[in-house]
Amino acid sequence: MLIERRTVWTLLAWLALLAWAGCGGSANRPQETEPFEPERENPIELESDQIERLDQLEIALARPEPDCSTACDLSDAICGLSSRICGIAARHGGDDELQGQCRNATERCDRGRERVGGVCTCAAP
Repeated sequence: MLIERRTVWTLLAWLALLAWAGCGGSANRPQETEPFEPERENPIELESDQIERLDQLEIALARPEPDCSTACDLSDAICGLSSRICGIAARHGGDDELQGQCRNATERCDRGRERVGGVCTCAAP
């Protein structure tokens, strides 16, 4: 079966046109979006760590003689974790779940500070 020269040239022209259109000149366009950089920390793990430290805080304060040094350190750590969780939430402003985690983490920080403040005197963080 012989293909006419005109048909071959027409097919080659279409292939060249498709190849050129497929490129779209994208190699010369500047990147339109910011590169995605994943979070270095997992807010769920930070939240779990914060809850664990809040439990440890209750143990330190429940002793007949409260361990104020440990309680103050734990309170600072709880609030530090709150800051890290809220920092992640701030970078993802449209994520309602992360915003809720930030609010909860802040409440745990406040609760820890109040609990320690009622029993111990801590140096300002």
